[in-house]
Amino acid sequence: RKLGRSASSSLPPRSGAAAALGSGDRSFERSGSHSQIFGSSPGSSQATQAAGAAAANAALAQLQAQREADRRRLGQLERKVEARLEEGNGRDRWAETHGSLNGLMEDVQALRLRVENLDA
Repeated sequence: RKLGRSASSSLPPRSGAAAALGSGDRSFERSGSHSQIFGSSPGSSQATQAAGAAAANAALAQLQAQREADRRRLGQLERKVEARLEEGNGRDRWAETHGSLNGLMEDVQALRLRVENLDA
């Protein structure tokens, strides 16, 4: 190969659709109607679209129902967690109250001993 020659010049000449593409002629793209190329009529295309839309609607309805079920379940779990937290808070409050009572009983006992020592 000599310098200055492009790689395409060493290729064989194009024929058929490749030549049409290369020359800018796009007539082969319009050679047949949609139904001739794809083997369906416009009516059956609409029926296919309707069936696809119905299937999409059914899937959407199923997803919406699942979403609602998930929301209900999430609400149940939230209430359950809140109840457990309240139980824990109740236990904490009970322990705090019990500790306060024990401390109060110790203080009363110490005061009783002081009063008894004053009387003696």
